[in-house]
Amino acid sequence: MSNEVLFLDAKLKVERAYHHVLDVEGWIANFIQLNLDCTRIDIDPDSGHVRFQTTNELKFPQPALSSITGDAVHSLRAALDYVGAEILRPFGTDPERSSFPIDINRQSLVGKSHYREIAQRAPDIALIIADLIDRNGRKFVGLNQLDRIDKHRFLITVVSNAQLTIRCIDNENDVPDVPREPCSSYPLVGG
Repeated sequence: MSNEVLFLDAKLKVERAYHHVLDVEGWIANFIQLNLDCTRIDIDPDSGHVRFQTTNELKFPQPALSSITGDAVHSLRAALDYVGAEILRPFGTDPERSSFPIDINRQSLVGKSHYREIAQRAPDIALIIADLIDRNGRKFVGLNQLDRIDKHRFLITVVSNAQLTIRCIDNENDVPDVPREPCSSYPLVGG
């Protein structure tokens, strides 16, 4: 059996997870579009704080963002588990007890039984996973925790903090790929 066939289910699951993420992005774009006439931004001349004020009642698209976000989180975590199961499938490992190893960093990851099993059977893939976790472990742990929360509670999505940054572009024909330091930065204070 070729690797392409082995990873077909995992690939399909990752693609489905991507569509869930696009659903979240679409919801946010729809929310902004529905509320273009409902917001006003003012800069307090004394403090320099930017005030975000709603002038009308906000409109929210259906379904609720929390349910779409829950679907995206669960789909992403499940896609990772499909990858973990597909790595071990050629070695006869039961997919029901396989999962993608996640931890905060490489050092703590190598002690996990799911990682050790992959490292023993597919050491090159285990190194790729370890590098990925070393760079993004906290994000993966966060995804894992959100997935557990969503199974037992309804995810509540809120905006908690924002900042407006004004960036200066000296020459419109020379826009840097990496933004330079901001010219001005203002905390956004809810109104």
